[in-house]
Amino acid sequence: MGQENWKLVRRKNGYYSAREIGGQRRRVALGTNDPPVADLEMKRLYGAAQTPEESVVHLELGKAHLNLSNPHLTEYTFDQLFKYWHGQKQHEQSTRERRKDEVERGVFARIKDFKLCDPRAKAIIEASVPELGIYAREALGELQRLAFSLEWMTTPFVTPILIKISAKERRKTRAITREEHEQFVAHESAAANRPGAKYGTERADYYQLLFLTGAAQTDGANLTADNVDWKKGELSFKRAKTREQCRIAISGSLETLLKRLPKEGPLFPRLSKLDEQKRARDFRRHVKRLDLVCEGEDKLTLH
Repeated sequence: MGQENWKLVRRKNGYYSAREIGGQRRRVALGTNDPPVADLEMKRLYGAAQTPEESVVHLELGKAHLNLSNPHLTEYTFDQLFKYWHGQKQHEQSTRERRKDEVERGVFARIKDFKLCDPRAKAIIEASVPELGIYAREALGELQRLAFSLEWMTTPFVTPILIKISAKERRKTRAITREEHEQFVAHESAAANRPGAKYGTERADYYQLLFLTGAAQTDGANLTADNVDWKKGELSFKRAKTREQCRIAISGSLETLLKRLPKEGPLFPRLSKLDEQKRARDFRRHVKRLDLVCEGEDKLTLH
């Protein structure tokens, strides 16, 4: 898509990207009436497609100079860089898999066929930065440093300040204490007896399982009776984030809890239907309601 000659066109109902092939026109709505937003969306989707003729000349001159110092500098692609990054053997398998997953989606997927020296790729990346989370921006920084260390490029493909992670974004966090957890579960259990209670004791059991196993919220919500092997006496599941296989011995409080959960299907039928954002919002709301976050802290985690 980045190679096509798209133009920014304005109509009464908003801005479009348009191009003409064989006498036929094609338009794609950009969903905005704001000129700067439309321009940014064009860059995000197609890169700096409308490169002025003078810039093209300068780019070709630059490539000629690069070829004199290293003929391969104009040939390396983002896809080659991605494969080098996630294929490094010194990292754990889970790290390599997480890196591979990251570069197969979002802005990384859109630029993989571009050359590292192509200014259109930089335009796409920088227009996409506001949408990127912390890990994606950290990945861009690592990829850029790797490309420089390999001497695959001489100029950055993203301005470093744009992907800098601020201290405010890295919020101060701490794990919930046992006393706070017990208070949390007691509150949820008491709420189950109120008229119109939607989840009954399910949410209290859910938080109890997360505390006892160290499972992430999504992993815990997705557990089913098939994850419980009573013959082997273990609870097993694959972590969604790292794809690591996790096995936990069933005993004590965990055994007591699992025995009262469903014997077929999801262990938490109602909570498993919620998306992870909804579950996270509910947890934060209850933390605030119980006033568990102390002064100077921004976030409380389950473990």
